[in-house]
Amino acid sequence: MKNTFVLLALIVMNSFAFSQKELTLDQAVVIAMENNYDIRIVSNSVEVAENNQSVKNSGYLPTVAVSAGGNYSNNNATIETQAGVEQTITGIEANSYNASIGVNYVLFNGMNRKNAFEKLKRSYDLANVQRQVQIDNTILAVYNAYYELAKSDIMQAILQESFEISQNRLRRLEYQKEFGQTTSLEILNAQVDMNNDSMSMVNGLLANENARRNLNYLLGFPADELVQVDRKVDVSTLLDFNTLSANMLENNSTAKQFELNKELANYDLKTSQSGWMPTVSTNVSYGLNNANNGPASFLARQNITGLNAGVNLTWNIFDGGATSTRVANAKIAVDNQNLYKEQIDLSLKNQLANAWASYMNQLAVINFEETNVEVSEQNFLKTEEQYKLGQVNSTDFRQAQLNLINARVNLETAKFNVKIAEAQLKMLEGTLVQ
Repeated sequence: MKNTFVLLALIVMNSFAFSQKELTLDQAVVIAMENNYDIRIVSNSVEVAENNQSVKNSGYLPTVAVSAGGNYSNNNATIETQAGVEQTITGIEANSYNASIGVNYVLFNGMNRKNAFEKLKRSYDLANVQRQVQIDNTILAVYNAYYELAKSDIMQAILQESFEISQNRLRRLEYQKEFGQTTSLEILNAQVDMNNDSMSMVNGLLANENARRNLNYLLGFPADELVQVDRKVDVSTLLDFNTLSANMLENNSTAKQFELNKELANYDLKTSQSGWMPTVSTNVSYGLNNANNGPASFLARQNITGLNAGVNLTWNIFDGGATSTRVANAKIAVDNQNLYKEQIDLSLKNQLANAWASYMNQLAVINFEETNVEVSEQNFLKTEEQYKLGQVNSTDFRQAQLNLINARVNLETAKFNVKIAEAQLKMLEGTLVQ
């Protein structure tokens, strides 16, 4: 059984040391911007919105239509004159053809065309902002996944060190047993502790692999891609709350999104109100008609060409109140968008306050845990020395070992929590991705 756990530990250590592709955080962000599927999909939506805002889709240009046609007939006819003379004519051929070109243009439609075109341009702006929101969310997820993998790598190194301490302790006890200097119970306790450390490494390896797969997914990599991240974190740069708050009100993508929603709702209101206005349109066409009627017709040939033009006015004086209903509903939609904007502003301020509190708390935890690690290291070294001299028992030694491991784990966790909180603050500020 002991050999089984040792083998598992060796597998974990070999897996952890396997050659991998090193990736910096900045490189990961660039790759995600290029490969991430969510970003690529929303970028296509921006392209659609850009196509829609073209003047070609605005209604400001006239429509031009060309039509043409032709007919042919071959008939037999029997005719009788007033004098009673009957005559049969066979093979009467007749043909005709026509062609025309027409131009139609709306001169005025109650500003509906202008409002619709402005809405298309604002919809393009909104699509860009929505893309930025998706980028912010995706890159924040990349930060989280990157730091989670880096933290997992460090945890594996800490767990490996703990396993080696337990392994050395067991070897020492087995050596002492040969000279009758320890008991079987001491050896069993040491085996249990080493086995526990071995299983912690195995579970840590699973967490490490999951973290790597999560990062690969966000980067658009295959799940089994071996990437290695930078484990060093810098927590020396302090953010300023007032600067964050001021920048958030101006730069936050979500706030911009709701501001544009307000503008779009106002354009919808104007579009609804245009239903009370008349529509004036004009049309101009030029046509050609030619007919060869054959010998049985009074007119043997007919050729008509001409220009036609007209102006049309349509005014929906009464539509049963449909326009009034649309206008009333559009006004409610405008009010709702104003409320949504106020709500999101309040929500963002709340999120900023919570993220700032978490950020400051983790900075305080780092200071505490740095002291705790220093004390735990000194305590472990003294306990280890006394343990080798037989002045403390295995329980005290194991507790000193666990205290050291937990202190290191807590310190590294706090460091990465600070970086995650920092990324959250920068996203709220609107500066996570420049």
